[in-house]
Amino acid sequence: MMMMKTASVVMPPCNDAVILNIGGARANVQGISTKSKTMKWKKVDDIEVSELQIMKSAAGYYIGKSYRESGFEGPYSRNSEEYFKTPAEAHNALRTKNYTYKEF
Repeated sequence: MMMMKTASVVMPPCNDAVILNIGGARANVQGISTKSKTMKWKKVDDIEVSELQIMKSAAGYYIGKSYRESGFEGPYSRNSEEYFKTPAEAHNALRTKNYTYKEF
């Protein structure tokens, strides 16, 4: 089975910065405010799970959660049925709650 490395876009709720997180390197996404907020995490069993944020996969951007454990961070869930073409479209869907929510 081939493992694919995914990139996540760390997105605080509402009007804060989009931070692209690829392999630990972070960069602001153009066209969106550079104001940033700390991601909130919740303990679930032995791992920490993030709040909803914008994530990226080969299929496009989606709304989901990531996890971290022992210094490693990765995708945890995809909570939007839809994929979005740009991080700005996904951010707008999250901000306005205009997406189909997938419960896990």
